[in-house]
Amino acid sequence: MTADTTKALVTGADGFVGQHLLGHLLESGYAVSASTLELPPSRTVLGPAQMAAVDWKAADVRDHDALYRLIAAIRPDQIYHLAGFSSGALARAQAGRAMQINAGGTVNLCEAVYPFRWISPLSTPGYSSWDRVTRTGTPPCWGNPSPSRWRCVR
Repeated sequence: MTADTTKALVTGADGFVGQHLLGHLLESGYAVSASTLELPPSRTVLGPAQMAAVDWKAADVRDHDALYRLIAAIRPDQIYHLAGFSSGALARAQAGRAMQINAGGTVNLCEAVYPFRWISPLSTPGYSSWDRVTRTGTPPCWGNPSPSRWRCVR
């Protein structure tokens, strides 16, 4: 991995969409971390070389502190949040659990990411992607038509 390699985190990486996204990210040259409830992942469409290229992490989106530690350890440039119930029928059958995972897990992830601040465009000299800054306010990528020009800092 070079200094310019984009680091991506995929939650729910052992799901159907997550597996295919992992393959695409790897083929595109990303450094990929993936979170699942259990390790090793219960199912995969990835080949052995792709499985070995992914930095697998066990994390439950219902556990706020675990998500914070995950974000702090990986320091991803991009997060693809795919953890959750994708079947409407299953979500209705397990409504309480679906709310904890789909809604509560998303809130937990947002809160875990919140301590990491945003700075101005990538061309800003003197800052690495994870330097601490004192800027406050709304991260510019929220509503910015070109979020890829901004980077996350803690």
